[in-house]
Amino acid sequence: NEDEMLVKNTSEKVLLQQLATKEAALKVLEASKDFDDIIQNCTSQQAILYTRLQELKKCCDAEELQAKQQSEIVHNEDLRKQQYISQENASFAEIQQAYAEKKGQLSASLESLKSQIARMKQIKDICPTCGQKIPGVLKPDTSALEGDAQNLYTQLQEISARFFDNKAIHEKELQNLEKDATLASAQARKALQEAVDKKHLYTTEFNKCQDTYNKNEALLTKTQLEKSSYETSLNQLHQEILSLREQLKEIAEKKLYINNKHEEISSHNKVVNQMNTLIKRDFRGYLLQDIIN
Repeated sequence: NEDEMLVKNTSEKVLLQQLATKEAALKVLEASKDFDDIIQNCTSQQAILYTRLQELKKCCDAEELQAKQQSEIVHNEDLRKQQYISQENASFAEIQQAYAEKKGQLSASLESLKSQIARMKQIKDICPTCGQKIPGVLKPDTSALEGDAQNLYTQLQEISARFFDNKAIHEKELQNLEKDATLASAQARKALQEAVDKKHLYTTEFNKCQDTYNKNEALLTKTQLEKSSYETSLNQLHQEILSLREQLKEIAEKKLYINNKHEEISSHNKVVNQMNTLIKRDFRGYLLQDIIN
């Protein structure tokens, strides 16, 4: 019994030391960071970031659409300008061709008349030596031809003037087309650049938001894993402490049983000893009585 009690006391001491260590570890573990607060904050932040990311994506898509539309306007304005310029050049080319043809005809006619007038003026009806009129020679009259030549020259001047007027109008029209197209294109290009700049700003903010979201998501996942590990460790400690307390309870009950058994045996032995004393005393009295008799 004493050996058994010694074993139980030793086991109880070891278990008490283990229990103290486990309870100290539990106290430290329970004082760890509040995972629920971190998870709640991360979840709330994620909801805010997700909403902002959706808003920024819509803004980026809207500015991308705006940029596409303005780019199409710029392209269409450039195309329209080229079409107008081509039409204007084609129209002026017809005028230029007609002018060249008419000028060629008039110039040829004028040169022919000039040659004819020159030949006619070479005919002399006066002898250069004696100064007498040459019989049978009639000096031709070139006034009519000179009048025709003057008319041709006047027509040349007129068509040239009209041509250069048309050329000036053509060049002015080209300038106006270029100016109008440049203005329309400039407005579209400005709107395009504004859309591109806005999209860049939204994209920059989106990327920053996405980076924060990803880091927050990583923190949330890490915290959830830590919480799971924490809860596993906490449950394990509780189970170990519960097991140690059960073992201590069993040892206490066993020690109580041993003590009770020891006291029971002691009481029994005491009774037996008392009975032996009485028997011995009665036996000595009997012997003494027998001797006296």
